Amino acid sequence: MKNIFFSVLLMATATLTTNAQDIALIADPHVMAPELVITRGGQAYNADIANNRKLLEQSAEIFTAIVDSLLAEQPALVLIPGDLTKDGEMVSHQLVANQLARLTQQGIRVLVVPGNHDVDSHAAYQYNGDSRTAVAACSAQEFATLYNDYGYGEALQRDPSSLSYVAEPIQGLRVLALDTRTGELPDASLQWALKQADLAHKEGKRTIAMMHHQLLHHFDGQETVMASSLVQNDEAIRDSLIAHQVGIVMTGHFHFNDISTYVAANGLDSITEISTGSSITYPCSFRWMTLEEQSLTIATRYVNRIGTVDDLLSYSRTWMATHVPVVVESLIGSIWDKAETMLLEKAGSIQGLDEALIRHFLDSVPATTEGKVALFNEYLGEDLTKVVLIHSEGNENENENNTDQLQQDLQDDFSNIIAAITNDGFDGVWKDLFFYKITERQALSLAAPVIWQKIQPIVQSILGDISYMRTADEGGDPIANPQARVTNDLFVGLLFPEVPKDKTTDLDATSKPVSNGVAYDILGRPVSATTEHGVYIQDGKVSVTLPCRHP
Repeated sequence: MKNIFFSVLLMATATLTTNAQDIALIADPHVMAPELVITRGGQAYNADIANNRKLLEQSAEIFTAIVDSLLAEQPALVLIPGDLTKDGEMVSHQLVANQLARLTQQGIRVLVVPGNHDVDSHAAYQYNGDSRTAVAACSAQEFATLYNDYGYGEALQRDPSSLSYVAEPIQGLRVLALDTRTGELPDASLQWALKQADLAHKEGKRTIAMMHHQLLHHFDGQETVMASSLVQNDEAIRDSLIAHQVGIVMTGHFHFNDISTYVAANGLDSITEISTGSSITYPCSFRWMTLEEQSLTIATRYVNRIGTVDDLLSYSRTWMATHVPVVVESLIGSIWDKAETMLLEKAGSIQGLDEALIRHFLDSVPATTEGKVALFNEYLGEDLTKVVLIHSEGNENENENNTDQLQQDLQDDFSNIIAAITNDGFDGVWKDLFFYKITERQALSLAAPVIWQKIQPIVQSILGDISYMRTADEGGDPIANPQARVTNDLFVGLLFPEVPKDKTTDLDATSKPVSNGVAYDILGRPVSATTEHGVYIQDGKVSVTLPCRHP
């Protein structure tokens, strides 16, 4: 593969060369300026801030703490792929820019790109008790001006139709900063980006992309249950970037640490997405990366404490656990219509489940979103909380709280929801529908497996940390072993696609790579994958695969 993926924590003593460069990546800091909250309390305040999975009131303090740590460690570059502010408030953007100025004043380069919360927002407010007042929001032009020193002023080229740009913050490394704040990357912007990638490749430069929305599927069914997390037309963009030698992309938006690799149909070309969790959502993480002549190593770090919170890990975990209903509401809002359509499409395919019967069932579900959320939280809340926390931590398959019993409990939860709807909403209905010659118990036994059949692959993919890849139906090779799709979400090493042989970059100056791309174990035997714990040698570098350590 031109971008070989291997789940390892590279040993610094074995891999660092004199030209290695450190890069920090902070995703979705969602900074809210403290002056936006005058007093606490009230419905508007609770709805926007207190009833939110994000630690908005601690956001400025967390961001400042990360900047402090970066000043101490002096990376060469800092990347922020969007959602710099709560909701695009100009005062919050100014706070972020002032903090970033502390980095650039110490010679640390910074590149930012907007997210869906940053520009032309209609939710920019100041809160005073139970009231809220609209405040100035940042426009696209103001964003580029405000962040002139953090990408836009040093861009080699800017896309004339968006806030996308390309820069070379480290000699030999090009960064494609792609503007997906609207949830899409227009074709004109994509074509502009591909031309920049071609130029970089021709000049022998390494190229990575940075965008807010996710590009790859990180679990089966993501396009159904979390479609808004993906950039529109994701598959076409993905294939285009692969074809133009862009094999690594950095994203945020989803607030979960997850790494996914997509392998093209030819089995050679691939692209890996480093999706990074929000610094203000459990477990309050950011990435620390090491760039070398042929590779990029990604590790995960956490903000452990701030001035007002001694144990931020425990605090953020408790906050997330108590705000799972917010996650449930988001899920219901995105998938309920699709779920109804799926059930109606099943009409007639299973004996006794025709359209009229299913419509009776659906009509018995609470009509309001609030009613649906209450129903799902009553029967699913405890187990769904476990899933959200496990998914937030990454490397779900190695999490000690992830058991086969949890999946069984989830299946039972869905059956109990159906039973509750049946018992509460079908008094007399099933008897009236004697024409179908079906009892309540029979209807339940038929409906529950149909629903779970659709949900189970999603649950298995999330809890098994099994990333989406091509299947036989999509023209790829069938994956007989699901473990072949498991990635390490917290520690990983990536190799860049090869650059033209007649070109050398500044990153190549001191390198003497082995170019066969084969990994060998400590006895010198070639191995097909470095997934087992142990020591390996690949392309002249020593690597070690270690068990995951959750925060």
